[in-house]
Amino acid sequence: MWLRKHKPLRLAERRPSGKHWLPEPKCDGFRFQIIKDGSAVRFYSRHGAYDTERLPGMRKAFAELPADAAIIDGELCLVDLRGEAHFWQLMSQMRSRWPDENRLMFLAFDLSHQDSADLRSETLTQRKRALDRLCRGAGALPPPGRGVRGRRGPI
Repeated sequence: MWLRKHKPLRLAERRPSGKHWLPEPKCDGFRFQIIKDGSAVRFYSRHGAYDTERLPGMRKAFAELPADAAIIDGELCLVDLRGEAHFWQLMSQMRSRWPDENRLMFLAFDLSHQDSADLRSETLTQRKRALDRLCRGAGALPPPGRGVRGRRGPI
């Protein structure tokens, strides 16, 4: 597996429209790429920082996904009981050696690889369906662009 470079964000004057655009909510969190390769799971931030060892609960949850290999893009957020993200609290938690994983949620929004298939040439809708099937197979119910809740807490 390999780390895929993220494209920098660009500010647009108006929101795109048309049948080829799929709007997604922006959550206040850290962009992460989860790479699963067998039982090994690695977390990389948008800037390539390796944060796997600091999130053992999430690592275990992703290791249980029903795929031999996967690359999942998403956002790591700190959420309150209402489901609202709190970026500054997330920054504080991620500065600590052992973040409180009970307050963290990974919001999965794209699946670029699964097992031996490179899904990047598929449409976003097709990739979201594959992500939905993958997460449902793990006992999680992920509406596209929303949080993924695992059997034992957020993933």
